[in-house]
Amino acid sequence: LASCQLFGKRANELALQTINMALTLNPDNADHYATKAQIITKFQYVSDNDAKEELSLIERSLALDPESFRAHAIKADL
Repeated sequence: LASCQLFGKRANELALQTINMALTLNPDNADHYATKAQIITKFQYVSDNDAKEELSLIERSLALDPESFRAHAIKADL
């Protein structure tokens, strides 16, 4: 759902709210971490702190699922 929300009005805010809720409900889902990194990459100005958070999210995703295609694809774009 959060990925779909990347394309509407208030996209960044709504997508981040949705993925944060998903992470709260299911903190062991690797795809949620990859999705949050993707949202940050797509809609925020990437500062040093954002870049560190993105990498941290991808590392968490890969720790949960080392074969996650999505996490590897997003990591390649960082």
